Amino acid sequence: MDYNQGKNETAASIEPSQQPGKSKKPILISLAVIVLLGISTTVYAMFFNLSPKETYFLAEKNTMEQTQESFNKTFAVNEDVNEKMMEEPSKSTLTLGLKSIDGLQAIDPNMAMFASMLNDVKLSMSAQLNPEKNEGIAELNAGMGGTEFIKAEAYQSEDLTGLNVPLLYNNYLYLNNDQFGEVMKKFDPAYEGPEEIDNVVKMQLEAMKNQEKYEEHAEEYGKFLLEKIKDENVTEKSGVEFEGNKYKQLTLELSEKETKDILKALIDKVREDEELLDLLIEANGNTAFTAPGMETADMKETIQTELKKASDNIDQVKIPEGFKSVVLIDKNEVIVKRDIDFKIGNESELVVIDYSSHALRSDDLITDGKWEINVFPENGEKQDYGKMLVEIKGKKGEGDAATRDITGTFAFAEAGKVTGANLSAKITGTPEDMKADFEAAIKDPSNAGIPPLKGHFTRKVTDDLDNRTYASNGEFGLEVDAGLGAPIHVTFDYDSKTEFTKNLKFPNVAEDGENVAEMSPEEMERIMTEIQTRIQGMMMNGPQMFN
Repeated sequence: MDYNQGKNETAASIEPSQQPGKSKKPILISLAVIVLLGISTTVYAMFFNLSPKETYFLAEKNTMEQTQESFNKTFAVNEDVNEKMMEEPSKSTLTLGLKSIDGLQAIDPNMAMFASMLNDVKLSMSAQLNPEKNEGIAELNAGMGGTEFIKAEAYQSEDLTGLNVPLLYNNYLYLNNDQFGEVMKKFDPAYEGPEEIDNVVKMQLEAMKNQEKYEEHAEEYGKFLLEKIKDENVTEKSGVEFEGNKYKQLTLELSEKETKDILKALIDKVREDEELLDLLIEANGNTAFTAPGMETADMKETIQTELKKASDNIDQVKIPEGFKSVVLIDKNEVIVKRDIDFKIGNESELVVIDYSSHALRSDDLITDGKWEINVFPENGEKQDYGKMLVEIKGKKGEGDAATRDITGTFAFAEAGKVTGANLSAKITGTPEDMKADFEAAIKDPSNAGIPPLKGHFTRKVTDDLDNRTYASNGEFGLEVDAGLGAPIHVTFDYDSKTEFTKNLKFPNVAEDGENVAEMSPEEMERIMTEIQTRIQGMMMNGPQMFN
């Protein structure tokens, strides 16, 4: 499955058991990840008369670009859809349905009737976006047997935010975006949170646009590493054989001092990069360094403080054998094979990181791929370790059709107790009409009774962007055999569509709705009483829905 091609450019690690009183390990393991990710940063530059060092970085660039292109082709991804959504009015819909559910009678014979009713459940969601005005509306509908039993709408513009649930209250309830703090203090005089509501539509559109900024930073950091690594750090050897073919071998070797110097410079650069930190905080919200509800400025300050500590403590990190990465590249200067190994830790213990991967391709199809990483304490491999292994075998069919067999093993051991999962899958068909069958088994020492899981996923894509539409549909099924006498099968179907049209329909919330911020206590109490009365009525009449 080609979307795993990028796995050979990533790494994972674990924290081995540690004596009390040592607190530097999270930083040490973070540094190990920074090494792997930092060295693999893309360099967007054109080189002529390439040195081995420049060839190494260009191969990284080419490999990442090919991975992205292959992913898009394999799964019929059209990047123009997101670009158009940033510029043109659009309407997107997604419908989910419970197609079938069987086997519940194995749990309780009375559940067979309940299952037959659930088969008619439908859930639909839609969104309309106008990027020119930062205006949008999201709608949720749920029904059963053709009868709608819940509907909700949320509307937002640059000025106000409104919500309507007709089942509970007929009119839109809204407030101006700058009235949020005022309303919250009516309910809680001690409220000290945000005073305004962020425009979610604007934030969503900005998140799409930020991808270009990430690429600019990737270029900047790639050039930064290119400057920090010396020409003599990369050596070249021609005619190295692998799986019957000969390739150019490039070896990047850094001493302990060189590795730590680059790490320190990289950490300091990230710490001082205000724009990158803003992007990361905006995209990821809370991080391992921050607490829920923190303001952006506080988050940034906390992250910068932790990065400063990491930089100041870099001399306490031990990388006794330095860093080594060996790659084989083909005639197109794309990485075919990669091996990385180094040790990192402190005076009392070292963590071994051993990574190996290869990806042999025929056109865009990986015919033979393997990605493996092992992480373990130098003196405790059998008791504490982390392991990830993914293998792919691909076979070309007629036209764009292909078959991909995937197997994966993931394991984490601590004090000899192993937690992990095994995965196998077969993907068949074309990018526009594909099917995946999969099986997964989980090993958990604390709960040995987790049953294996089987499933399937289908997807058909209709890419008609020339006529302003992009759609997909299919189904997702799961099967679990919990040893109750019969397996439980559940199948969902889905249908999604995005169309670009100026024919959007938005409610006139300011005219037809009721402003919560301007309500008297008596008006608020009246609305709350009406909502409570309707909820009580639904609870009393709810069983009639199933008759």
